[in-house]
Amino acid sequence: AWVTSRICVRMDRFPDLGETVVVRTWPHARDQFSTRRDFLLLGGDGGEIGRAASVWVVMDIAARKLAPLPDYMDGMWDATPRPALDLPSKAVPRLAKPESETPILVRRADLDINGHVNNARFPEWCLESLEQWPGRLVQADIAFRAECRLGDAVVSRTGPGGDGLLHSLSREGAELCRMKTWWAGASPLS
Repeated sequence: AWVTSRICVRMDRFPDLGETVVVRTWPHARDQFSTRRDFLLLGGDGGEIGRAASVWVVMDIAARKLAPLPDYMDGMWDATPRPALDLPSKAVPRLAKPESETPILVRRADLDINGHVNNARFPEWCLESLEQWPGRLVQADIAFRAECRLGDAVVSRTGPGGDGLLHSLSREGAELCRMKTWWAGASPLS
């Protein structure tokens, strides 16, 4: 099965209500175990409003381990197109010193067709542990590490992360995801 392992999104501005957004996307790179797809987001006036990069892996469902990319993907695209966005680091940093925490119980509405929590919920939940937003969110880099299911008790934690904030979701000590966010207009955790 294809699994999203990381997504990084940078927004110069968010679209206005009712604005048409055009998304251009292309495969960017691959190695033995992952492939990347990049995105350029254009507003109604044709100007750029954001960029994103996603990293995908193939999971052997029976073994619950990463599998090499299928051979049929060899030569499917130019291996050297320009990236839409450079990933800010090799890996999303671990949250070492949480300053706030919020419990979350997985609901049926959080699930995807496979009975797992939809990955769009993870960044939402990471932001739940903020007591207030420290400004305008401009970039988020999230690494997905494990799945969760209906009824799981999840804990969202947030703390300082240098030039941004670090976030973590965990369940019974197992880390579900890590996220780093960058904000404009205020200092982190002010």
